Amino acid sequence: MKHDRFAYIDALRGWAILGVIVTHAGSLTKLGGVPGRVVEFGGRGVQLFFIVSAFTIFLTYKRALERETFPTKNFFTRRLMRIVPMYWLGIVLYTAVYGLASRGWKDGPELWHYPLHLTLTNVLVPSATSSVVPGGWSISVEVLFYLTTPLWFWVVKSLRDAMAFTAASLVFGAIFISTGADAVPGIDQYWFRSFPSQLPCFGFGMILYYWVQSNPNGLTTQSANLGLLMAAVAMALIGFTNALPIVPSHYWTTGGFLLLAMSLVATPSVLIVNRLTVWVGQISFSAYLLHFLVLKQIDLAMHDSITGYGRFAVVTAVGIMVTLPVAWLSYRYAETAFSNLGKRWISQRESQSRRFGVVDLNAGRRN
Repeated sequence: MKHDRFAYIDALRGWAILGVIVTHAGSLTKLGGVPGRVVEFGGRGVQLFFIVSAFTIFLTYKRALERETFPTKNFFTRRLMRIVPMYWLGIVLYTAVYGLASRGWKDGPELWHYPLHLTLTNVLVPSATSSVVPGGWSISVEVLFYLTTPLWFWVVKSLRDAMAFTAASLVFGAIFISTGADAVPGIDQYWFRSFPSQLPCFGFGMILYYWVQSNPNGLTTQSANLGLLMAAVAMALIGFTNALPIVPSHYWTTGGFLLLAMSLVATPSVLIVNRLTVWVGQISFSAYLLHFLVLKQIDLAMHDSITGYGRFAVVTAVGIMVTLPVAWLSYRYAETAFSNLGKRWISQRESQSRRFGVVDLNAGRRN
């Protein structure tokens, strides 16, 4: 594999989407017991996505501030052109297939849900979080983070700031979840999925960003990286067992993901970072949007021919084998096209600013 100092970032995305696919296959086939709990844990791949997203967002936003005349406008153009058109295609796809019926996991959408999904504010309303596009809640959370990034970048300027921000948002998130669940019971999943609940996960990504800036080669000793891995496993186990419930379990797991990522900076394990996982990571957004449809159609096609663990195994295996090539086509011909369109708009904006002599004031302020 060609050397890329950030290959581990794409690989982590790859593992994240694989975990999410396995989780949704388990829930669709009603896998229960201890195996069901283990499979459900793969859903924490969403929080791994959030860590990686915050890392890459801070990295690219910093570069834009240093090199571009309109860094903030360009940032929003890049990020939203990567997400919004594809999500809108997802709205069209799932509506064409299911209409207003259930997508397979929750109740189907009502018409008033559509404006929320079109504006990617669906996570703000409990009944609409994932009603039109399955899994849409996490994309809505992601977009809310995009929209607030200039604020966070202004507030969080160092590793110390990132740690303080994450600690503060973690405390606030835990209180928000608990208070919300007490005030409005019966929608615990909504409080978990809410932006305040997930914001600390982005905070862990900010920590990773500033840590990598300070330690571009990672930890150079094998024992130090082994220690990080052991601590990561310990935190993941605490999250899985909910052994310390005073801190919501997804924060423990996300902290473990942070330590895992830190251990990969210097010595990326070939079991985690390889051609396959990097490739899967590159197509992970399309895979996320499409895998719900693929899994549901496979499950429907099986009728009652296989049940139990066998049904889960078939839906998972076939689901992955179908999702990945379809996602690659989506990435190659749709995602890339929208991304390139955004790049052209940015290039035109920057070239016009140079042509008309717009002064670059980025060194002194952010536009």
